[in-house]
Amino acid sequence: MAQHPWLDPNPFFFPGGRAGVLLIHGFTGAPTEMRPMGKYLASSGHTVSGPLLPGHRTTVADLAGRKWREWSAAVEIAYEELADRCDSICVVGLSLGSLLAIDLAANRARNRPPAALVLISPAIFVANPLMHLSWIARWIPLTIQQESAGADLVDPEADKRVWCYDAIPGRAIHQVNLLCRRVRGLLPAITAPTLVVMSRLDEALRFESGPFVMERISSADKEMVTLYHSGHNVLVDRERKMVWEKTAGFIGKLTSDRSAPQPGHPGEEIHR
Repeated sequence: MAQHPWLDPNPFFFPGGRAGVLLIHGFTGAPTEMRPMGKYLASSGHTVSGPLLPGHRTTVADLAGRKWREWSAAVEIAYEELADRCDSICVVGLSLGSLLAIDLAANRARNRPPAALVLISPAIFVANPLMHLSWIARWIPLTIQQESAGADLVDPEADKRVWCYDAIPGRAIHQVNLLCRRVRGLLPAITAPTLVVMSRLDEALRFESGPFVMERISSADKEMVTLYHSGHNVLVDRERKMVWEKTAGFIGKLTSDRSAPQPGHPGEEIHR
């Protein structure tokens, strides 16, 4: 069970300049996996928010009772809070977080839309075909035990950077599948500049998830980065710093923030 006591699973907020970044964590995880990149981006003067999705950092039973619209609503609230203090916002999502980032961008096409999207390991096509049978959980409660936080992680120290549940409720998987089907249909509505990050060693998703997003979105400015030495959660694995740098570079091309603090001096974290 990857719920190491030295990790902080709480949401975070780093105040900075007028360019904002919203970081959305993955399924059964916590803001923990987004925090190191959040600190890195904050050191360049960005205002960074890492919200907590409902049903996460609590209990598996709590997650089982949640709907995908609750996750979407939480992301919307965090985005609004960031938009009230920033001129532009880049939305970065990991796995489930990528689905929520796409849903947010499609819903806000005419109302303070994101300046850019970074979709890390977008959960478009799940590798395990049994996941698609999660609809059965609507009538029969199912819970899948996961022995490791990520069996496909390359860095032997990566598990020490992960906070997640040791079991996955079938009802919650069903909610992810519902959101996934919705998001596939929303991809043509995405026009914001988009960076997609996929790893060839990702055992949780089919690699075609990345190219599928690239083909379907309507963005004129889009780029895909392929990794070869990371598992599904690339933000805790061997190439994590490369992802931070790629994200920062992509954001930097699209936003400017004259009022930002100097690099290397992030704002003090506000705990929520």
